This record gives sequence, C-alpha cells and structure tokens, in this order.
Amino acid sequence: MKNESIKAFQKKKKNILELWMKHQLANESLRDDLMSNDELRSQSDEILNALLTNLSDVTIDDPNNAGFEQVADILNAISISRAKQGFTPRETGAYVLSLKDALSLNLTQ
Repeated sequence: MKNESIKAFQKKKKNILELWMKHQLANESLRDDLMSNDELRSQSDEILNALLTNLSDVTIDDPNNAGFEQVADILNAISISRAKQGFTPRETGAYVLSLKDALSLNLTQ
C-alpha cells in the first residue's frame, strides 16, 4: 500500500504543486509584500521535488531517515530566507504544513 501511495504522489507531482499553489495564493494571510508569486512557486516546487524524490517505503515511516537530509536542508534554507524576509515562524510553519492538504487531496482524487 505504501508503495502505491508513493507512486501516486510522484505521478501527480504537477497536480499537487498546482493545488498547493492555488491554496497558498487564495490564503488571506499570503504575504505577497514579502515574496513574489514566482519565488513562492520556486520554493514550493523545490520542497515538493525533494520530498517526492526522497520518498520511499523506508523513509515514509521515518522522517529522521538520512534519505530526508536534502529535504531538511531545503527546509532549513527556506526558514532562514523567510525569517530574513520578515515572515514569522508561524507563517513559515503554516506554509510547510499546507503541503499536507495538497498531498491528502491528491491521494483521494
């Protein structure tokens, strides 16, 4: 079952990104004064790409697995970048966690 979910996520990468972007751009708390939509898309694509590239039957149950090092590095860099741009930790956390909704919705479609 896990392998099927992983394959579904990887197959639907473009749809996941589009849905994630749609939800982010529709969010009332979007800080477009701090970041352009193009930069938001670039960051979102980078995270999603790293996540789906490193997702496997082994890593799906172990977020501390070395296979997720690249994802953690990207998230750290984005967190630092966003802090320098003026985003609050809560805003950055909400951004990252909003990916979960896009992933969940794409599994049910």
